[in-house]
Formats: sequence, C-alpha cells, structure tokens
Amino acid sequence: VEILSDKVIAKKRKEVFRRIKGSTLAKLLTEQNFVQESVYSLGDSPTKEEIPSAAADNESVYSYQSATSAVSAVTYATEQLGITSETKFLLLDLRDPDDFELCHIVEALNFPAPNISRDKIPPEVFRFKNEKDKLLIVYMEDERKGVEYAKLFTEKGFDNIFLLNSGFEGCAEAFPDKLEGKK
Repeated sequence: VEILSDKVIAKKRKEVFRRIKGSTLAKLLTEQNFVQESVYSLGDSPTKEEIPSAAADNESVYSYQSATSAVSAVTYATEQLGITSETKFLLLDLRDPDDFELCHIVEALNFPAPNISRDKIPPEVFRFKNEKDKLLIVYMEDERKGVEYAKLFTEKGFDNIFLLNSGFEGCAEAFPDKLEGKK
C-alpha cells in the first residue's frame, strides 16, 4: 500500500486552479494592512448588518449571458465592503453563513458554495474575474472540500482562482491572529 500526499494527489488530478499557502495569505493580509484598515473597524462606517440588502437596491440586480451559462448577480454595495481598484485579492469563505458568523479569516466575504452552481455570483467577484494581478482566494472548512468548488469556479470561466491550502482549519491553527468572529 502506497500512501500519497495531498501534493501528489493534486498533481495527478491535474487541477485547473492554483493553490495558496496560509502563510502567503497571512502575508497578503499584513501587507495590505487590511487588519488595521478594515472598513468594519472604522468608527463611522456601517456595520455588516447596516449594508443594504439586495432586495432594497432595485438597481443592483442584473443578468449576464455567456456561451456557457446565464449568471445572475446581486450587488452588496461593493464600496462599503472596502473593495476598491487597489484591492489585490478577494477572499471568499465558501462555508455556511452560520459557520462564517461564528469565525472567519479577516476580510473574508461569505459566499456559500452552493451559490456557485446556482450561478449566483456577486458583482465584486466579477470585478476580479480574470483580472491581471488580482486573486480570487477561496476556502472551505478543510482543503479537500474546497477542491470541488475551486474546480467549479474554473469551469465557470474564472482563471485566477486560488484554493487556500489546509482550508480554514489549518489557517485558524497556524494564524489565529488573522481570525475574527464570535469564537
């Protein structure tokens, strides 16, 4: 019986997405000063609960038709989320909203994984789609669960998808200072 490492398995699968280490993500978060300059930590900024819902913003719903699929997207008031043209990466937590609320990596946006297959992709994700020098980093509870959804993103035409190695669990263990939430 031969024991295969995750790296060997990844090479055999010929993954179409790339991977990013937790240490690299921690470095990106530190370099961009997101921890200190988070839109949620500013005194006069709205809280996540105060950000208008898609239902309240009748100009934020639009459709995009491509050769492979029809995509509906809903705006979350991108500027209020702190996403600007200088933002180098978008960190998407693909776990359930309850898990996200409990604890998540700083600056992550909750985007439950089933929304990918339902073509409910928000505009801030589309702003990063295949943009040069922009990273779309996704993670699930563990790395193995994330593989399926990173692959699904690439099937939807996203070439700049990066899966967080070791997933949320590994990052939480190695970089507890990069977490926020109730936990």
